[in-house]
Amino acid sequence: MKEQTKETKQVKKTTATKKTTTAKKTVETKKTTAAKKTAEQKTVVAKDKNDLTKLIKAAIKKNGKNCDLNFIDVSKVTDMSDLFANSEFNGDISKWDVSNVVNMKAMFAWSAFNGDVCKWNVSKVKDMMGMFLRTPFNGDISEWDVSNVSNMQQMFEESAFNGDISKWNVSNVSIMSCLFQYSNFNGDISKWNVSNVTDMSSMFCNSQFDGDVSKWDVSNVTDMSNMFSETQFNGDLSKWDVSKVADMTGMFDGSEFNGDVSKWNVSNVTDMRNMFANSKFQGNIDKWNVSLECNVSELFYGSDNEEYVPKWKIFDVSAKNVVAQNRNHLDALIRAAITKNGDKCDLNFIDVSKITDMESLFCYKDFNGDISKWDVSNVTDMSHMFRESQFNGDISKWNVSNVTNMKLMFKNSIFNGDISGWDVSNVETMSEMFASSKFQGNLDKWNVSKNVDMSDMFADSPLKKKTPKWYKE
Repeated sequence: MKEQTKETKQVKKTTATKKTTTAKKTVETKKTTAAKKTAEQKTVVAKDKNDLTKLIKAAIKKNGKNCDLNFIDVSKVTDMSDLFANSEFNGDISKWDVSNVVNMKAMFAWSAFNGDVCKWNVSKVKDMMGMFLRTPFNGDISEWDVSNVSNMQQMFEESAFNGDISKWNVSNVSIMSCLFQYSNFNGDISKWNVSNVTDMSSMFCNSQFDGDVSKWDVSNVTDMSNMFSETQFNGDLSKWDVSKVADMTGMFDGSEFNGDVSKWNVSNVTDMRNMFANSKFQGNIDKWNVSLECNVSELFYGSDNEEYVPKWKIFDVSAKNVVAQNRNHLDALIRAAITKNGDKCDLNFIDVSKITDMESLFCYKDFNGDISKWDVSNVTDMSHMFRESQFNGDISKWNVSNVTNMKLMFKNSIFNGDISGWDVSNVETMSEMFASSKFQGNLDKWNVSKNVDMSDMFADSPLKKKTPKWYKE
């Protein structure tokens, strides 16, 4: 009987254990099923951008800026522009299906985002302008398919990004202006196909970039203004086809560049202002074919090559009489003459009869040479012309009858010449014309229109106490 009792107890214990195990499994199964159902219930489909924005705001409000947003199904969304712009969000969106998105413009601009988006399918995206502008983002996006993107303007501007994007297919991109401006980027992009890019203005401006771009096809680029400004870049650009470029303003301003660009075709460039200013460039570009319409002011200002005047037609002052074809040509001729003969040189060899604009012509300049014989009869604007300059020459016989603007013309200057016989009958504004200047000549005979603006015309000048008879405050 005792043995049977033991056996009976053992059977009961075994049965109880089985029941307990079965019960546990049942509970676990129910929990797993419930968890799955709960997870399934949590998935929310965003109908469009507006709907998505509301869902994101609600989730962040409930769970914080580092929350997981993968519960949102974004597969129907096509526009994600400015989605997280100016936000503190830095949560998880790694599993988002963005395969239908076409616009990611400024998506994370000025945000705190630095999350994982490496597996995103961005193959339909066309606009990535400012996508990571001013962000700490430095994630892996090396495998992104950007083959349909046309706009990458400011994409990484002022960002921390310095990842590998060497394999990106950028063949459809046309705008790359400010792409890496003020960024840490210095990666390998030597094999990029940039043949469709037209705008590279400020592309690497103030960035850390010093990579190899020697083999780039830039034959369609029209704007390279400030492209390498304030950079350490000193790479090989000798074989670049820049024949379509129109704007090279400040292209190497403040840079370390000193490469060979002697064979560049710059015949279509219309603006070269400050192109090599404050740079290390000391190359010879005498053979460049620069048009007379090109603005070459301050070309080498503050650079290691500041005194260099290329042997271009626009700078040719060898003839006894040179007709200034336009304002840019005039500026170039003046610079060449002053560089060659000094600030007191005779500029009467320049025929200025075609010029209509002389605004700021000698502003802040040390020039005090001879321009007494200039034919300025077609000039309409002389505003700021001698402002804060050292000019005090003879311009008494100038025909200024067509001038309408003399605003600040002699402000803060030392000029005190005879201009009593000038015909100023067509001038519309003389505001601050002699303000803070040394001028104290007699202007009583001037025929000044009743409607002319004379505000502060003689402010802080000798004539303030003895104004002309026609002057009205």
